[in-house]
Amino acid sequence: IPKIAEADFQVSDAATEKKKLITKANLIAQNFFKANLKSLPSQHPVLDYVKKRGLSSEIIETFHIGYSTDNWEGLVQELESKKIPLKVAEEAKLIKARTNGKSGFFDLFRERLMFPISSMMGEPIGFGGRIISQGEPKYLNSPETPVFHKGKIFYGLSQTAKYIRTEDQAIIVEGYMDLISLFAAGIRNVAATMGTALTFDHGKMLSRMTK
Repeated sequence: IPKIAEADFQVSDAATEKKKLITKANLIAQNFFKANLKSLPSQHPVLDYVKKRGLSSEIIETFHIGYSTDNWEGLVQELESKKIPLKVAEEAKLIKARTNGKSGFFDLFRERLMFPISSMMGEPIGFGGRIISQGEPKYLNSPETPVFHKGKIFYGLSQTAKYIRTEDQAIIVEGYMDLISLFAAGIRNVAATMGTALTFDHGKMLSRMTK
């Protein structure tokens, strides 16, 4: 039996701990965005958009939809208050370090309707943000991180896997609102890619649920 060096265990443990911290940071962000959406005044343009797109309170709760405000450091302050190291939050691609000789960090997502991307276990591993006012890009998605690889995950699958198994069929769409619109209409055996081609890993994941 080959011997495994103690240093290998330490590297593995450090990587595991980092992933746990990143997932914790994502969960704090998800709850922060959800609280933001719930606290908006009734005439806010985001709520007009939510109503126009038919996003019921049930859908918002099922998919943990939230809102990132125009505050440049709202999430930074929230993560700091929850004792998340900001370097970890930066690695989670929730915040970015300031440049041009300025210190500190700023929120990556601002003024966007937020769609958390979950693992099969239901843990938030990334985010998509849809801008409500004018601006580009229309959708801002989390870059790849130690816990998020878009070619290996479907959006919405943690919510829809049981329906795919029951129907023994998966309908593949592209994007958050495509999936949510079908789900809201009662078509729930759906999974969404996120700006990527259908990959071999996607196929392996689906083959465990349906032929």
